[in-house]
Amino acid sequence: MKTNFKNKIIIITGSSSGLGLESAKKFASLGNTVILACRNIEYGKKAKRIVGENSLFIPLDVSSSESIDKFARKFGHKFSKLDILINNAGVMLHPPKKTEDGTEITFVPDLKIFGNYDFRDDYIEQRVNDYVYLNSGLSI
Repeated sequence: MKTNFKNKIIIITGSSSGLGLESAKKFASLGNTVILACRNIEYGKKAKRIVGENSLFIPLDVSSSESIDKFARKFGHKFSKLDILINNAGVMLHPPKKTEDGTEITFVPDLKIFGNYDFRDDYIEQRVNDYVYLNSGLSI
C-alpha cells in the first residue's frame, strides 16, 4: 500500500529540534502543511524559520491544560481536519516534578493531548486519520 504524503495537515509536537524538526522539514518539503507544536516560543519561531513554507508555529506545552486548550482553539479556528499527528514531545531524566494539574511530568507529555483531553471532539470536525508515536529515547 502506497501512502500519498501530499496536501496533508500534520501536527508534530516537540518539533523545535531533533527528530521532530527533521520530520517537519521533510513533510513540509513534500507539500504538506506542518503545524509546529512547541513549548518554547523562541525555539518554535526558529523552527518555523528553518522549516519555512508550509509550516505554522502554534505554541503548545503538553503538560498544561490551559496551553492544550489554547492550542486546540487556534488549530480548530484555522483547520477543519487533521490528517496526521506525530507525538514527539517528551521530557526524560529530570528530578521528580508535577504539572499544574498535579500529574507527574514523566507520564504526561503527549499522552494527555489525546487521553484526558481530546481536542479532536471539541475543535476539529473530522477525526485524525493517522496517529504516529515517535520516541527519540530509550523507554520502558
